[in-house]
Amino acid sequence: MGLEDEMRRPAAGAGFMSRAGMLNDDREALYVQGRQFQQQGEPEAALKCFLTCLQGLTHVHSFQSLPDCLHQIAEVFNHEKKCILLV
Repeated sequence: MGLEDEMRRPAAGAGFMSRAGMLNDDREALYVQGRQFQQQGEPEAALKCFLTCLQGLTHVHSFQSLPDCLHQIAEVFNHEKKCILLV
């Protein structure tokens, strides 16, 4: 299953969402979960977590890990690109 197929599946951490949106602590916890997936060699699951962290984020939210989260998203895509080039 490719990265695009994984992106269509429900996001890991979707349970963090509520009617009012995701709380800041939930975003941080989901980011940490994404890092754990990444360290376990599961980039698709990690990417889902990272992208879910960004959903509903506005300028009034405080997401301390935002720069790191964006960097990790870039890392996952860069890694996937390298894997595709090797095939």
